[in-house]
Amino acid sequence: MAKPADKTVVSGNSRVKVTLYGFVNRAVRFASSGSKSDFHSIDNDESPSRLGARAVGALNKSTSAAALIEVDMATDGGRYGTGFNVDGSQGSGGNVTLRHSVVDLSNKDLGTISVGHSVMAHVSAIFTGFQGAGMAFEVGTTGTGLVPSSDKMVADGRIGIPGNVNPNRENRLLYRTPNLMGISLAASLNQAKGYSVGMSFTSPASLSKDVSLKVGAGYRAQPDSGPGGDTNTFGVSGGVQHNPSGLSVNGVYVQSLTKAGMTAPTPLMHGSFQTGLGSDATDPADDVYTRGRILAKAATPVPSSKRTGWAADVSWTGKLIEAGSTSVTIGYGSYKKGDYANTKNYWIAANQQIDSAAADLYFGVSYDTGDGVYTVAHKASGAADAPVPAGSVDGTTGVFTPTPLDANANFDTTCGAASWDATLNTGAGGVSGVQNGDKCSQERDGVLVILAGVRIKF
Repeated sequence: MAKPADKTVVSGNSRVKVTLYGFVNRAVRFASSGSKSDFHSIDNDESPSRLGARAVGALNKSTSAAALIEVDMATDGGRYGTGFNVDGSQGSGGNVTLRHSVVDLSNKDLGTISVGHSVMAHVSAIFTGFQGAGMAFEVGTTGTGLVPSSDKMVADGRIGIPGNVNPNRENRLLYRTPNLMGISLAASLNQAKGYSVGMSFTSPASLSKDVSLKVGAGYRAQPDSGPGGDTNTFGVSGGVQHNPSGLSVNGVYVQSLTKAGMTAPTPLMHGSFQTGLGSDATDPADDVYTRGRILAKAATPVPSSKRTGWAADVSWTGKLIEAGSTSVTIGYGSYKKGDYANTKNYWIAANQQIDSAAADLYFGVSYDTGDGVYTVAHKASGAADAPVPAGSVDGTTGVFTPTPLDANANFDTTCGAASWDATLNTGAGGVSGVQNGDKCSQERDGVLVILAGVRIKF
């Protein structure tokens, strides 16, 4: 009699089937932006290392119950990140976060009800397609913090697909219909009074043996997610593949709109406020502080904002070697945030499966460039190297007043000309032209990222 296979995982309950799974996904990354370069060992945030356990029990022939818990162990993750905003340091501590903690009840005729922390119904709006090298690079560039552009620093220097449409996870109650001729619908009630709906379609083999089609679409509503405004996001993604050759074309479009709202009011504040700088701007020891109060500020209107993104790629999946399938992708993405920030991203990536070791080897090169938001900051007065007063507190009323600009102000001309005009009664203390706080686009340096890594599953 043959000896039974060794069991490495034994359930604590004989009435359910338990599966323990996971993988480790590590990579090395080189990033360069202008005169700065970085080299890091990372846990790839596209598919971070994780550990999960799934238990399934049959209630009857048509109905089953399942429980899933999964955590990831990202340690300084990021494919597109540069680390330049933290002096190149990545740290080593990492973190453990909850990915899934759900209970599902599924019936083959009625569908699935899922309760817990996991993906929402709009998950099919992005990453639906046949792209096989996404472990390296695909839709969306993220980045960490600001990216240098000559001597200017720009906000929102690197942007990508709106993050609130990504398959992120929240506490939610979700229902998904059974699959009918390749079509599945889903709806979820999410935390903070949000909700999502989604649809996915995968063409059945009976439709065509030579051509396969995948389409996903989703919508997400988030009440009061902005400064008093609601955010509504929708997206559609998909791909078409020629099966005999393994060639496919894939794409995604996403739009996120935050409605106009109001800022939170600022309460009356008492205390000591900085009202002047000492003789050495780099030494705070002799700065001037005055005790007083800052009056409360009422809520102010915030205009609506729009963020869009689209990307497309051409991919091939086939078998070059006996070890496993090979995938190669060439892609382009264009992302825009508001009126001033945009990013254009180019990438090429490859993934090689090693079936005997349940592993993936991947490599990719990405380059992104674009414009970031620059905010005009005129200096109040004095020469360029002179300390700038920080304002004053009225000794009688205790009201803090910032120092007004005057004829000796140093004007920031990055977004256009500005000058002192004593005849003006409006603007920042008689400033004509570009006002303090105005915004414009500034071109930033491109960022090159080279990534190579391995994922081993178990």
